Amino acid sequence: MKNNIINYLKQNFAWKNLFFKLIALLISASIICTISFVLRNHFITSNPQQKDFMGEFISIKVVYNYGVAFSWFNSSTASAYVVQSMSVIITLLLWIFIKDKIASTILLISFLSGLCNLIDRIVDDISPYYGVIKNAVVDYFYFKFISNSAIFNINDVFITLSYISLFIYIIVKFFIDNKKETLENDKINNIQE
Repeated sequence: MKNNIINYLKQNFAWKNLFFKLIALLISASIICTISFVLRNHFITSNPQQKDFMGEFISIKVVYNYGVAFSWFNSSTASAYVVQSMSVIITLLLWIFIKDKIASTILLISFLSGLCNLIDRIVDDISPYYGVIKNAVVDYFYFKFISNSAIFNINDVFITLSYISLFIYIIVKFFIDNKKETLENDKINNIQE
């Protein structure tokens, strides 16, 4: 068991793998964080009145979310930090140890988006419309056609899409691997006959 763990770690932490993962991290971080914080800063410094963004589909309304995911833990700052930090750490660990490049890329997007939300919560905001805001994430998109729609930000979109993509990828990969295994078994059985 111990040798299996050591061999697994040696394979995953080969310099080549680590180098490519670090390059992917830096490039992805620069893209995702730039998009996230440019949008965030735009919305907190612009007029916070409700605006149509994509016609009748998505509108913009700036709110400060003190909770996590649909405002859970809204009344407990410590709980919000713990839940958000744990999800970021777990996603980071999964990203580090997953060998599959597609799954790794999807987890990287989710990790960085969660990290951006955590940084958003940590950094105090000074808005000309709201004053000083602490321990909150800036949310700004909502579905206009859904009454009482959750308000979310671009990081929430990245996280949601990445987990949907990961779920679909795992299912498709399972069926493809299963089909390959069936074909290989059929081939072996044909050779033996």
